[in-house]
Amino acid sequence: DGTLRIVPPSNGGAGVGQGGSADQRRRGGVHYTPEGLVDELVGPAMGALYAHAWTRAEGDLRAYGAALRALRVVDPAMGGGHFLVAAAADLALELAWIAVTGGPRPADQHERLTPPATPPNAALARDLAASQRALLPEVIATCCYGVDVDPLAWVTAEAALWLAAVTARPGAELAPATPAGALRGHLQRHLHCGDALIGLDAAGAVQALVSRLGLPQTAVHAALRPGRDVHRTPQRWPFDLAVLVELLGVRPSGKGQGELRDLLAQALPPAQRPAALLSWSALFSGREAPTKALRKAIVHVARHAPLAAGRPLRPLHPTLAFAPVLGSARRGFDALLANPPFVGDRDLGRRLGPRLVVWLRRQHTARANRAGGTPDLAGFFTLRYDDLLAPTAAIAATLAPNTLAQGRNRKAVLATLAGPSGPFRIVRADPD
Repeated sequence: DGTLRIVPPSNGGAGVGQGGSADQRRRGGVHYTPEGLVDELVGPAMGALYAHAWTRAEGDLRAYGAALRALRVVDPAMGGGHFLVAAAADLALELAWIAVTGGPRPADQHERLTPPATPPNAALARDLAASQRALLPEVIATCCYGVDVDPLAWVTAEAALWLAAVTARPGAELAPATPAGALRGHLQRHLHCGDALIGLDAAGAVQALVSRLGLPQTAVHAALRPGRDVHRTPQRWPFDLAVLVELLGVRPSGKGQGELRDLLAQALPPAQRPAALLSWSALFSGREAPTKALRKAIVHVARHAPLAAGRPLRPLHPTLAFAPVLGSARRGFDALLANPPFVGDRDLGRRLGPRLVVWLRRQHTARANRAGGTPDLAGFFTLRYDDLLAPTAAIAATLAPNTLAQGRNRKAVLATLAGPSGPFRIVRADPD
């Protein structure tokens, strides 16, 4: 119970937070989310998804239920998992309305600027609650995905979702649940400890490894070929290496290679440190015995070396971490719910480290169609949303500081994503 706690906001009331000292949260730009604000964001967002699914189902309840069970929701800065828990509970309630009443929830149930209407009688409310509890484990096991760079937040979110799945509200009986072990397996595959801002897709990894290490494309493509388990080290090491060579400014001429090899040597046991001198072509061919140790060292450096202002990078490569969603025919999530961390653009270098800021700018400059300037941290997160969402009928519901509509962010983020040629359309914006 030490990892879940209520963080008192400055204006009174209670909010949902995560573990760690106040200084750690402040340095990372992490801030509490009031429980009412969670509901305010989740309800209308999920309601919009239901409305679209109901329209496509054309009144067919079986098709509507199947469409709801196929929804996939992600939080790229999940903290303690409060958005995911709320989304799962809302989706389970929608499925409960179908099971109990033979129809979808009334539209006013999804509005949050005023309290949602309550069921007209106690018996209906009781039946809906019982059905919701029964459906919640299935929803959590299949629809919830998330990531956070903080290991404590990651563990907390997994615990919060697991507890929501296997128990009802405090004092209530255990709900019918997916077997605990199977549920944990789903959560371990769907929730990740990593930085959603730092990661590459296959095209980006190929470009980095070919241009910065002088490797032939055929060798790189062979190393990136999906294996039987995309979460294991043999699959992620080329992506992590691509991030490292980009971040350290490695060049085929030798620039930056000494620093990278020193980091790899430090990650190897003393007897295996000569492996750090292995040629890059030998590393990718896999024909020499030390390659296995060196590949593990690459992943270790990417996940543990203090390369981001004293903290580890922990890159999160979306097409690996979320392969069942991003690598399938659906090509993305149906909904993204987030309260991204906020660090002002003037503090980014001090909080993230100059190298990481340069890398982020390089990754997003072409997308933002800008030659210079830097969005703040929440702006960078918002730019990342397009990489995670399905190309059609997806919704991003996000909290953001006022700076998102101001100055550099307005030009680099809003104009890019929601301008005339952007991928998004703003359907609702509520100022504080």
